[in-house]
Amino acid sequence: MRQLLFAGLLDRLTLMVHPVVAGAGRHLFEPSDPVTRLELVRSVQTSSGNVLSTYAPRS
Repeated sequence: MRQLLFAGLLDRLTLMVHPVVAGAGRHLFEPSDPVTRLELVRSVQTSSGNVLSTYAPRS
């Protein structure tokens, strides 16, 4: 997914965020990544507390 995003081949990115603390892990974006400007298009909270966020590249 990261390579597709940085190559400009994705027109939408939808993330589901679960309300838990998991400790250590991999980050979606690293400080050494190319700069990608994303704009929040839609955000919905589910009944279980998850958040679905949809992003699109800024034009």
